[in-house]
Amino acid sequence: MEILHAGSLVIDDIEDDSKVRRGGKAIHRVFGIPKALNAGNWMYFLAVAQIEELHLSPEAAWKLHRMVNRTLLDCHRGQALDLGMRVGDVQQSEVPTLVAETSLLKTGALTALACAVGALVAGGSDEQVAALEKFGRELGLALQQLDDLGNLSGKGPASKRHEDLRNGRLTWPWAWAAELLDPLAYRNLEMAARSLSVTGLGGRPSTRALADALRRVAGPHRRHFIVQRLRGQLGELGAVFSSAGDIARLRDQIRILEESYV
Repeated sequence: MEILHAGSLVIDDIEDDSKVRRGGKAIHRVFGIPKALNAGNWMYFLAVAQIEELHLSPEAAWKLHRMVNRTLLDCHRGQALDLGMRVGDVQQSEVPTLVAETSLLKTGALTALACAVGALVAGGSDEQVAALEKFGRELGLALQQLDDLGNLSGKGPASKRHEDLRNGRLTWPWAWAAELLDPLAYRNLEMAARSLSVTGLGGRPSTRALADALRRVAGPHRRHFIVQRLRGQLGELGAVFSSAGDIARLRDQIRILEESYV
């Protein structure tokens, strides 16, 4: 899963022309796009090849191959939506659906795979695999929402600060704004976002103002709502997995993830 995820980050950074990744220069900035593209694609295939090293039964191996292939297709569909639509390209009424679909196909699908793989390889029942896959999808959705919300805070590294706004991405704050604002107010935010692509570096003060406006629309309790929904989903796993200790350890890991988003 780590190799698959790392490969997707290399490709994602190329497509977004990102400057940094995990505190250092993005791979394509160091070695150039051809080598980075080759390495990212190679990691996809390397991850799939490692399934053979798990020594699963033929049925379990077939299920895992099918699950991985479906996830890769979903992730690429989600990336296509993310690359093809920018703020102002979509009608206000369609923004929430588009953002949710993009998140579910990208972050949700990959996190669902990560959770389901553990149950499948460990010999879990179909019900347990399905339950963890559903939970993983909700976990990915929640983490994407927290990440999008954190991108408005301006507390991260300078190179990544307000990156979503500068690139005109349709993220969860835009979905919430589309749901809560009247057409005129939403249109004013769209126009402010469009102006950033024109003003470039000189638009940083406007970027902060737009981020603050979207944070106000999201509301001070948005993070609490996201976390509470996720914990509700975690509670549903208790009906499928009898070990309270396992659920508690999973809850602790999720709390660490929650706190990592500023």
